[in-house]
Amino acid sequence: NAGENADVYATQSRIQFAGDRFILELPPHLATHIEQGTAYFYCPSNEKMDRKLALKAHTEGHYTFYKSQLPGKAYVLKLSFISLRKSYYREFTLH
Repeated sequence: NAGENADVYATQSRIQFAGDRFILELPPHLATHIEQGTAYFYCPSNEKMDRKLALKAHTEGHYTFYKSQLPGKAYVLKLSFISLRKSYYREFTLH
């Protein structure tokens, strides 16, 4: 189960807010081996404001997204990826 796999790393996976950016932090050993992944920014108030971005392997596990890419006021980041032959899924609420 992708959600259970992600729960193992719950304390190592987080979103930080820095001015006009959201910084997603994933455990480096997982991020380095991402085979495919999606950062889906779901806007509950207007589906036309949804954004889907590819999540690629990254050695440090830091991904930066800019608020200017997200025209809505509130989003749910639905993160899904495959790393080391396992699926991972996690949601973060963004304001």
